[in-house]
Amino acid sequence: ISLILVVLEGVIFRYVFIPAELPLLQETESSESILKFIPNQTGIYRKHDEISAKFRINSNGWNSRHDLFLDHKNIGETRICIIGDSYIEALQVDFDKSVAEVLEDQLDKSRTKVYRLGISGAPLSQYLYMLEKEALLYQPDIVVLNLAHNDFDESLFGTGGSYDVGFAKFGYKESGSLGRIDPGTYERNFAWWIKRSGIYRYWWVRKEA
Repeated sequence: ISLILVVLEGVIFRYVFIPAELPLLQETESSESILKFIPNQTGIYRKHDEISAKFRINSNGWNSRHDLFLDHKNIGETRICIIGDSYIEALQVDFDKSVAEVLEDQLDKSRTKVYRLGISGAPLSQYLYMLEKEALLYQPDIVVLNLAHNDFDESLFGTGGSYDVGFAKFGYKESGSLGRIDPGTYERNFAWWIKRSGIYRYWWVRKEA
């Protein structure tokens, strides 16, 4: 069985049936940490035979054409931060063709910088947490929250995903008031290793079996 798995992972689902590549999540050390990707990764996300898109995780841990999100601005520069889930993460298109990069090009990228902070599965409660804990560090003039229909209920009840623990939620505190509950620490578990396998990334990610 071990030999079969080695052949499948090392040969069949690497060179014959090419799987989707996925950026690796970074473990979080405390509730103050933002769940995002391990910095400085590249790869190709594939979906069926229709999508073959390059991703590029920058030094801050976000998919972007910007090598680094700066915490200072040049004189006369306008900065926009877009926060969201998979729509903003945008693995389905090349890293320089997402809504942020297209907007930056249309607004004159020599004077306008558009940063995007997107991670699949994040709800509205996490967007606000990302805004407070990271996006504001970049001194944005404009902040855009990309909302989807499921962002509201998942802020209360969670997403049920394998890294849902790393997202902030809305809930009732000890005082009885409704407020934000900070995220827990995200640690790699058995599911993380399963999702790294070529078999999983081919059948359940690329082929959606």
